[in-house]
Parts: sequence; structure tokens; C-alpha cells
Amino acid sequence: MNLNRRLQQQTLLNKKLQRLLNSSVQQTEEIKLSTDNALKPAALEAGLATKANLSHTHSVSDITGLAGIATTGLTSAQSYITSNVTLSLASVWYTVTSLSLSSGTWLLLSNITLQRPSTGFRAFSARLTDGTTTYTSGSQGMASQTGNATQISCSTIVTLTNQTTISVQAATGTTITPADYVTATDVILGTEKASGLVAIRIG
Repeated sequence: MNLNRRLQQQTLLNKKLQRLLNSSVQQTEEIKLSTDNALKPAALEAGLATKANLSHTHSVSDITGLAGIATTGLTSAQSYITSNVTLSLASVWYTVTSLSLSSGTWLLLSNITLQRPSTGFRAFSARLTDGTTTYTSGSQGMASQTGNATQISCSTIVTLTNQTTISVQAATGTTITPADYVTATDVILGTEKASGLVAIRIG
């Protein structure tokens, strides 16, 4: 008898707890709904609907460092040799090609192909210079095999205050007859523009 009574009491208690739980869920939904309405009142939504989307436009001249390019345009120059340049003496700089550049900031890019007419180890050097200042330089060695050639590339950024002639120069470490040389064409297929200088004004 006591057991049945306890079961009945437990059943009533479970029903009360279920009613409380349902009531809590309903109250939570009502609070959420009222909060959403408070955060997004009809007046605010209507006001936002009338606002036009903002439009932002910028030109190249707005970007620091590119104002000069925006007004003058991109300037470039290039010069490739059409005949070989002989390197007769060791440790002497020979001008391969040159460009006369106006004042401004320039990106300089050079690539030269060097060859020797006979076997034997060779060491070559290249540089970018205005005749007084060397802006960048590089060296390359060549193993002792017939038909060998090598390339040296140099690149740098220079700021010129007036009209300046920039040259790419080459030198060999050996005096020999016939002399080493900078070639105008690719030594395998004879393709042109194997050695030259390119300048791009960037400021």
C-alpha cells in the first residue's frame, strides 16, 4: 500500500515538473522575441532601407609612391646587342650596351651571355655602372669544355637626379687569342637578344 502511494506521488511530481519545464521554454521564447524586436525596431529598419550603399573609388595617384607613374605613365627602355663584344684583355671592363635615362627611380635588368672560343676554364664578371658608381655586379665561372657558354644576370633599383647613361659591362679573367666575348645570339639555336639591358621607370 505504501509503495502504490509513493508511485502515485512520484507521478504527480513528474507532471508538475513537466509543466514547469514547458512554461520555462515558452517564457524563454517570449524573451528572445521581445529582445529581437527591441534591437531591430520598425523605425530603424525603415530608416536603413532608405540609405544608399556607399561607393568608394581610388585612382593610382592616391597610392603613395605611384603618383609619378599616374601622371607620366610607365616608361621603359631596352637595348640588345646585335654583334659580339670582344673581351681582349683580362680584368678590363668592356661596355656591352648602354641606356641614357632621365631623372627618376629605375628598375634595371641586365642579362649577358659569355663565351670563350677554345677549351679552358674561364671566369667572367658583369656590372651595372654609370662609369663612376657600380650599382650591382656578379661573376660566373665556366668549366673547361668545348662550346661552353654562361650567363650573368644583374638587377637593381637606382634613383637618378639627372640624365644619366647606365651601362652593362663585362670582363674576363683570361687574356687569350682568340679572345673571349659577349655573344649577341644564343649559342645553341642562334636566337637573338641573348645580351642586353632593360630599364623600367618606377618612380
